[in-house]
Amino acid sequence: MHRGVAGRRLQKAREGATLGASLESPPRTDQGGTNVCSSAIPGLLSHGDPGPSMVRAPDTAPGLHLQEKAATLLGVDRTLFVPTNTMANLISVMCHCQRRGSQLLLGQESHLHVYEQGGVAQIAGVHSHPLPDLPHGTLDLLELERMVTRGLGSPYHPVCELICLENTHGSSGGRVLPIDYLRQVGQRCTPGGAGTQDSLLSSSQGLGAPVGALVGGPKDFIEGAWRLRKALGGGMRQAGVLAAAALVGLAGVEEVLLRDHQNARRFAQGLQELASPICSVDLAAVETNMVMVTVDGLPPQELCWRLQAVSADEVAQTGRAVRVLLFPWTGRRRPSAWSLTQWLLRSQTHPSPGQRVASAPEPGPWE
Repeated sequence: MHRGVAGRRLQKAREGATLGASLESPPRTDQGGTNVCSSAIPGLLSHGDPGPSMVRAPDTAPGLHLQEKAATLLGVDRTLFVPTNTMANLISVMCHCQRRGSQLLLGQESHLHVYEQGGVAQIAGVHSHPLPDLPHGTLDLLELERMVTRGLGSPYHPVCELICLENTHGSSGGRVLPIDYLRQVGQRCTPGGAGTQDSLLSSSQGLGAPVGALVGGPKDFIEGAWRLRKALGGGMRQAGVLAAAALVGLAGVEEVLLRDHQNARRFAQGLQELASPICSVDLAAVETNMVMVTVDGLPPQELCWRLQAVSADEVAQTGRAVRVLLFPWTGRRRPSAWSLTQWLLRSQTHPSPGQRVASAPEPGPWE
């Protein structure tokens, strides 16, 4: 689901360095910690065509242009712009599971299961059955097949109508689900009637836009999604200004995604080369723009404090100082990620005297 940006040229990233690896620095933040994603976005918000969203937008509307461009990128018939990723997930589930009491299979560490308040049960009446996540972020194929077939013709078990696979998988460190695995899930589940969730593209994480996500799928699926968006309160008026910002993020996205992934890889390699007794990383698990750091022998909060501190010796030895802000994931693991909007670990060059220090936003689950 992640990451990248660009557009009429996002502000140029500066060179930084931390833990033995040279990185590109994150986007600027204002005093309150809000990410400044692109110098082009304020102009778009001020002068862009707002365009309607509650009605069928004309061909010139930024919202329709965004949806068409995203559909081409995802290789689907159509896409639909919605306010948040959580709403996008809920709409997708409701489109597939239209009978109350339908069963949904998903990973027990997936965002849909952990961070969305059980909305599929609260609002859609869908019964979620979590399965253990394997190290790569996949689910056991035999268990999936067993759960799909168990409810067929049974008056006692819920009927499985959907399998949701998170790709890339956040709690596994941004790992990519192998394409062969995805094919096997489809082959084993199709006879039982279960489907796989349609595409979701977040414009408010890696794409650098202030808000929004896109749901993608066949024409009839998106028609149903449009009605559900309206029912859930997501049919925004004058949403074209938000869509215009997302269009900036889509421009050149492949190039910036690659750079984000390379930065994460360089950081992980630098950390591994330190051979630290405190911090370690599984280099083989670094596949996208996230790095999961395992911490031993030091309270995690103390490690976070030390990495934020800037010493005089550091400035004298390197000529610059770097603050590293970590996002706590579990009691012993800290993730870092490179993205122009969601840097779970941010490296910041120490300001010169008199320069305003930007505060980092409080980290939290993705919306």
